[in-house]
Amino acid sequence: MSKIKISNLQFALTISAYTFGVAPLFISSSIASISGRDAWISAILAAVLGLSTVYINMYLGKLYPDKTLIETICLSLGKWLGNIVSILFIFIIFETTAQIIWYVGDFLTTTYMPEVSAYPIDILFTAALIIAMLYGLEAMCRAVTIFFSILFPFYFITLIMLFPNINITNVLPVLEYGITPVIKGTVPLLSLCVWPLIVLNMIYPSNIKDLSKAKPSMLYGYLLGMFVAFSGVLMCILVLGDTFTAASRFPLFILTQEVNVGTILTRFEAVSVAVWLNNIFISAFFFFYAAAKGLSQIFKLSDHKKIVLPLGLILAAYSQSIYKNVPFQIEWDTYVWPPVAFTFGVVLPVVMIIASICKKAAGKI
Repeated sequence: MSKIKISNLQFALTISAYTFGVAPLFISSSIASISGRDAWISAILAAVLGLSTVYINMYLGKLYPDKTLIETICLSLGKWLGNIVSILFIFIIFETTAQIIWYVGDFLTTTYMPEVSAYPIDILFTAALIIAMLYGLEAMCRAVTIFFSILFPFYFITLIMLFPNINITNVLPVLEYGITPVIKGTVPLLSLCVWPLIVLNMIYPSNIKDLSKAKPSMLYGYLLGMFVAFSGVLMCILVLGDTFTAASRFPLFILTQEVNVGTILTRFEAVSVAVWLNNIFISAFFFFYAAAKGLSQIFKLSDHKKIVLPLGLILAAYSQSIYKNVPFQIEWDTYVWPPVAFTFGVVLPVVMIIASICKKAAGKI
């Protein structure tokens, strides 16, 4: 079976949407609770620091350009250790997929349908994921291009409509409490938007059509995704203020409710919801794809689509018990997820690169 190839434009837009991923609605709250009114500086600093992760992933892809991440792990770390690390990695990304499904049900039942159980919503979302997986990677990347061209212009138009509500004093004085809170404030953005980029090495560079332009596509997509994250954080601080932003679970959703142009153009929160659902579906797809593809490679299956349905059924059930309640979710995302994401998104690639370089050096001697 021939390997699926996607265009560089599709890859760049996929990187952009995946980078923003699950973050849009609540990342501003996480950063503002740490950095206060300097949250926008944390977003800029996180984007700069994240460039190192992007280049690490690029270098890792260059070592084995025709292999997926799971195959690269096994080649660089050896058969036994590589398989153990691969299984742990697959478990983490499968669990993350269940968490993403939980986020969807929690948000919709909190904001729009409080009388409805999250379970049917999660089942519908999982069913959509399964269908997308069966259609395949190429179809999903084409869909990303369509969704991006339609939804993202509306997102930025919505932010522009909020300009009359801006209060510049909300970001003053700058660095009132020093640089330390700003540095700490980068962690939520890095852990949600940057370190999970390692998952996309399941398709980079093995599934990219033109490898000569793959690196610029990855870089441009990353910068666009981080700019979208930065714009959302900045507007939340400028319009809502850091105190209200930090105290809200979904500040961007509340922010778009502030749109009121001539009493005619109002209630634009549906735009932010559509953008978020689009992005979170893209993120969930690639987490699910990496888990299914990786598992099929570990067990030497000819096609990962054979296990999509059983894995999807497990996801639908597991997503209901992944978090006991909202306080548990907040505690997990604040204290547990960052070190896990750093381990698999930064430490693991660096160790793989060092191991591969040592192996190649030893082979030359």
